[in-house]
Amino acid sequence: MCYPSQYQIRPPSQYLTALRNQYRSLMEIPSQSPEEEVALVPGTLLVHRGWNVREGGFLAAYSAPYVWERGVNEAVCKAYVGRPGLHGEAPDTNCTCGFYGLYDPNNVDSVDVRGVVEVSGRVILGTRGVRAQKAKIVALATVNPRIKARHRGVDYFDWPSEMEEKYPVTDVSALLKGRS
Repeated sequence: MCYPSQYQIRPPSQYLTALRNQYRSLMEIPSQSPEEEVALVPGTLLVHRGWNVREGGFLAAYSAPYVWERGVNEAVCKAYVGRPGLHGEAPDTNCTCGFYGLYDPNNVDSVDVRGVVEVSGRVILGTRGVRAQKAKIVALATVNPRIKARHRGVDYFDWPSEMEEKYPVTDVSALLKGRS
């Protein structure tokens, strides 16, 4: 059967490459001069993201081979493991590692489940989202009973709009002010 080009199914490797490129474009880091000091701000941020669902209700990242656990998840740079001389903690501005989250829930697409995560630790603020060292799922929009059984202690919503109303994203505009 022949489909128009917009309906052609891409191999998984091409699909993942396209998703990674999409998120890299969303995560442009605002420029700053080398002498400008980076502000350290204690606390956590709430951001949106999505997951694919694996058998048994496991939530998997769609651009990296990672399955999320209950509680706090900590990012490890796969490029660094076993290769001394590369950066240490994830995320790093010269790498793509870390847990991704978006400020605008409308930018979350191509996923099975949407949710809100609380990010902390080392966090890199981008123009449309963040990359973080630590992330914890706080809310999910799903009716899937397997996900609910696997991720207890999380708020569940039938509709993403209900979740977004209860868990608004942290406003980081003041932190990004003056950076273009």
